[in-house]
Amino acid sequence: MSKVKVSVVMPVYNAEEYLNETLECLTHQTMKEIEIICVDDGSKDSSLEILKKYSEKDDRIIILHQKNLYAGVARNNGLKEAKGEYIIFLDSDDLFELDLLEKTYKKGKEINADIVLFNADHYNTRTKEYMMVKHLLRTDLIGDNEVFSRQTIPDFLFQVTTSCPWTKLYRKEFVIKKNLHYQNLKYSNDVFFVLASLAVAEKITYVDDILVHYRVNQTKNLQSLKKDDPTLFFKAYEEIYDLLNKENIYSDLEKSFITSVLSGCVYNIDTVNTQEAKTKIYKKIQSVEFQKMNIMGYPREYYWMPWYYDRLKSIPNILKCYEKRNRNYSENGFQLLKEYKNLSTPKISVIIPIYNTEKYVEECIRSIQRQTLQEIEIICVDDGSTDKSLEVVRSINDNRISVYKEKNSGQSVARNRGIDNAKGKYLYFMDSDDVLTSDALEKLYIYAETNALDIVYFDGMSFWDDNLCKEIANQDLHYYERKYEYPDIYTGKQMLKEMHANEEYRVSPCLQMINKGFIENYNLKFEEGIIHEDNLFTYKCILNAGRVGYIHECFFKRRYRNDSVMTKKTTFEHVYGYFKCFVKMQDFLMRQNIDEDTLDTALSIERSMLRSARNKYLELDTEEKEAIRGLEVKEKLQFESYICDWFTEKRKVWMANNRTEKQIQEVKNTETFKIGAAIVWLPRKIKNIFQKSI
Repeated sequence: MSKVKVSVVMPVYNAEEYLNETLECLTHQTMKEIEIICVDDGSKDSSLEILKKYSEKDDRIIILHQKNLYAGVARNNGLKEAKGEYIIFLDSDDLFELDLLEKTYKKGKEINADIVLFNADHYNTRTKEYMMVKHLLRTDLIGDNEVFSRQTIPDFLFQVTTSCPWTKLYRKEFVIKKNLHYQNLKYSNDVFFVLASLAVAEKITYVDDILVHYRVNQTKNLQSLKKDDPTLFFKAYEEIYDLLNKENIYSDLEKSFITSVLSGCVYNIDTVNTQEAKTKIYKKIQSVEFQKMNIMGYPREYYWMPWYYDRLKSIPNILKCYEKRNRNYSENGFQLLKEYKNLSTPKISVIIPIYNTEKYVEECIRSIQRQTLQEIEIICVDDGSTDKSLEVVRSINDNRISVYKEKNSGQSVARNRGIDNAKGKYLYFMDSDDVLTSDALEKLYIYAETNALDIVYFDGMSFWDDNLCKEIANQDLHYYERKYEYPDIYTGKQMLKEMHANEEYRVSPCLQMINKGFIENYNLKFEEGIIHEDNLFTYKCILNAGRVGYIHECFFKRRYRNDSVMTKKTTFEHVYGYFKCFVKMQDFLMRQNIDEDTLDTALSIERSMLRSARNKYLELDTEEKEAIRGLEVKEKLQFESYICDWFTEKRKVWMANNRTEKQIQEVKNTETFKIGAAIVWLPRKIKNIFQKSI
């Protein structure tokens, strides 16, 4: 055989479906001085038989064998056997123009190029259509340079092409001299080879023709390779980073390298198909190894593609959302520190979740201790406070007090633990920064017992803790004070309709005392892992309740203060809390058999939850909005449908209306419209004048 001009190295693994077409394209190349090195990677189908059949007809085909060690190892083994002046790495399922090797070799020889780039498109296996792709060869970044390198376009070198090897022809001597190799990885094994070769090459040129048709929509994909370790691609970037620094060229290529890493991270996040895999990538991006490359260490304006920067910047919010949604609250270290030791059985169990309220919690508990009804139980659940709240609680001497502690799990979990451990006939949920009037529990108990109630409602008053909260507090200072009387004994549904009609339906558990038997009978618990959970709990309680009553007195005193749930800056958790309440309300309502009037009321409350979620969503910054990516796929789609897509549609309507107004104004300004208006207006004006004169 004459001197080999181009060696084609092609890994083959279970490629029987497309291998014949691929080999036909290679064996019929217009350049004849080639060798086709096919490295069988332990195929389990008929790929090897197909290769043998073609090698019997064409002695340019060389077959190598290896265990299933993936494409990187196969390419390295093929490279060792290559005899060509130039070498190209192709895939065993793609299609090639018949002049691919001739055109690229000729271009490389003209200038003795280290690398010859060329263009490609996508071939849709299912539709048999060819689709243009812009990113495989960015000639706009190359400019007028026929030959370029890191010295010519340092900020965009890695963006001129992608990390795929099948759009590049390499001078073999260059590859050997620079000791370039493919990494031994299941996937992304080509990233290091391609980016490293671009970085160290002195002469890069290109052929602006589509010469490869990359097959998409195959029945097989890389997901099975990625599922075990979706973070493998980081090894490629880490090795490139080390190489660039070793060669003292990192400062030249830093911007292009950072862009490549950002786009690679986003690509891999978007192409794994489980939330677990995505989360592993998120955590890797937060790792010390990744941070050492200082990928995120510059202001947003530094980045060539800032939207990739935005995606990675939002990762802490995404992880927080994911961990919230997937937390197992049964493993929160819940334990008893001090047990209720009063001899009498309590009539009411007061449940108080406590989190970082050392300044207020003693006043709260004292207000419960001073109740005129003495047969009570005070359940204090410290929710992982980081201040001295727990010390304050434990220092209060009262045998009616039980003290529990747990890792920070949220108010819902703390309340549910209180429900599970309560001994009283009735339950009252108190907040650890508020106070209760001394006769409250006695009056509530007598009224509930006399009328055999599931729930008894009452009112509250608000006060502000300091001047910083005064403006906020004054806006809602009378929110918990109802104006109307509800003197009868109602069903929960009747009470809901009455209060809602008067705009006095309030969701705070601190404004109701509930029969524990009723809660247990309907298995009513607070939704764990969200805030604004009161909305859902109260909604379920009132719709299930058979007998409810109301005392028109302000027993509860609500404190407005800094750093409470209601006064904190809006985060994704606020939006999600309202959204989750809305979804759960929908699920609950679908299982109820209620009259049409109650249904209208219930749906109105549901809609208010959805409005609250949408309004809070508008307050979020971009990074907070990205937290949606921490949701499981189904819930993410549901959130997008109710929240994100709603705003998209609204924006479209708004823009359409604005265009209409603009177009109308443009028409009104034309001479034709003005003349037409005058023709219509003048006779009417004359007629009006004539009628007035008569």
